[in-house]
Amino acid sequence: MAHLAIVVNEPMLDVDERTAASFLSPENEISAHLDYLCERMNTFIVRRGRGKTIIAGYPWFLDWGRDTLIAVRGLIANAQVETATSIIERFAAFEKGGTIPNAIFGDDDSNRETSDAPLWLAIAIEELADQTDETFYGQAIDGAGRTYRDVVLSIAKHYREGTANGIAMDPESMLIFSPVHFTWMDTNHPAGTKREGYPIEIQALWIRLLGQAGKLDPGERWKLMLGQAQESLAKFYWCENRNWLADCLLAKPGQSAAQAKVDGNLRCNLLIAVSLGVVDGHLAKRSVLAAIRHLVVPGAVRSLAPLPSAQPHPVEHNGQLLNDPASPYWGRYEGDEDTRRKPAYHNGTAWTWFLPQLCEAILRAWPNDDKATKAAKSYLSSSALLLKEGCAGQLPEILDGDAPHQQRGCDAQAWAISELIRVLNQLD
Repeated sequence: MAHLAIVVNEPMLDVDERTAASFLSPENEISAHLDYLCERMNTFIVRRGRGKTIIAGYPWFLDWGRDTLIAVRGLIANAQVETATSIIERFAAFEKGGTIPNAIFGDDDSNRETSDAPLWLAIAIEELADQTDETFYGQAIDGAGRTYRDVVLSIAKHYREGTANGIAMDPESMLIFSPVHFTWMDTNHPAGTKREGYPIEIQALWIRLLGQAGKLDPGERWKLMLGQAQESLAKFYWCENRNWLADCLLAKPGQSAAQAKVDGNLRCNLLIAVSLGVVDGHLAKRSVLAAIRHLVVPGAVRSLAPLPSAQPHPVEHNGQLLNDPASPYWGRYEGDEDTRRKPAYHNGTAWTWFLPQLCEAILRAWPNDDKATKAAKSYLSSSALLLKEGCAGQLPEILDGDAPHQQRGCDAQAWAISELIRVLNQLD
């Protein structure tokens, strides 16, 4: 069996090249797959009022802020500018005090308990401006004449000064504090992954926003803050004894990053820091290698590694301890919702939307390396089997972390297909 390897003075990254050839052969095959996947993605795009939005998943999800703004990136990468603009405009118009709704129920946009959705909105705006031109930032988004530039800078300024829902910047480290269950790992009752404090992907998204704000508003201190935030991420998150980036700095409101307790458990979120280009060099390479070694399953990436806990992680419901805090990995998503499935949801369950994140992280960690490109294609090719099983032509929301990695959750998930489209565009 043919293999290829990336060598970085670390253990080799071995992948099966023959598998990649079946899905991503170099003879112009990627374009054909992109056309097919874009047809599948279009089934999630629906109308809401005069605009468009994205259903997060079938059969039972709606159009949620975070999910929509992650999923829209695939449309942008595939140059579906008109559709993407309609979707982004709708959420940008809801921005208020640095917050946007994570769920909209009719005219009710009060659900703003999210620290990542506004940051994903800023990323989507930046990528759409790159796909069109810089004049995009000056387009009006509502009757008051607010522009995309206004929205991006409003998010940046309110995160810096503190939002009404509890998001705040630590003035020492320039990192962002996130309240409990405000990230995509937001399962509550029970709170399976509280992540109160400074989650790593929030910092990566914030650092990207600081760079964006610095270009839009050069007179402010954004560039100085950017440098400090980058330095703080490298200082506080690197786990030298484990060779990967920590998942979160656990803290209570008002506690600085320096006072926080490091949660060194290996989770998929570190891949976002690499895929967004915020972390590079040996920190990126070693973190990606750790993810490949402990998190990757065919077609998806585990939310937590099956390893002894670096930081005790209890999950409790109605005063009852549901897991072993020293070994919180939960490999099967089945059984009672509150006592079995929710504790597993982000503690070992594998997520299909993170496989493209892994592949993009490989490309970022080893830039301009043909072997890295082949490795990314090979790992991405494991999505092909999922496309043929379950809901044919679609990717499921999640898989069991344990073999045989049974498909679970929604039968068809928008951000899984969209992220596959986005990263395939980079490999074309």
